[in-house]
Amino acid sequence: MGKLSSFDIILGILYLSAAIFLSIAAYMLYLKRFKRAKLQAMNSVSLITSQYNNFSTKTKFLIESPDPVGVKVELLDENEKLVECLVDTVVSNLEYPFDFDPNEYPTGKYYLYLTSDNAKILRGITILRA
Repeated sequence: MGKLSSFDIILGILYLSAAIFLSIAAYMLYLKRFKRAKLQAMNSVSLITSQYNNFSTKTKFLIESPDPVGVKVELLDENEKLVECLVDTVVSNLEYPFDFDPNEYPTGKYYLYLTSDNAKILRGITILRA
């Protein structure tokens, strides 16, 4: 390397500053996209039941979804075999309540299995007699 002029030094500092600035901008863009993807994942479909999930009388379940999505809720027995499909619809109004009558089924342990485009939920319930 020969002698460096002041112009070469200033140009090197500008190149280094531009590289650091572009790296910071790329990282900020990455974080912004990551947060958006995380929020979309958090805003997926949810199935709301009671606190204890013991049912002996007719009740309502609630499906919540921030975006219109196709949802299917199936009732599975204790061996996770299909008993009945309870709901197969598109949730477009942010909420979709549906009735569940446990008197149609024998007592025991069951599962509610919700499937949609971006979520799969398996929730254990118990059917009791009053």
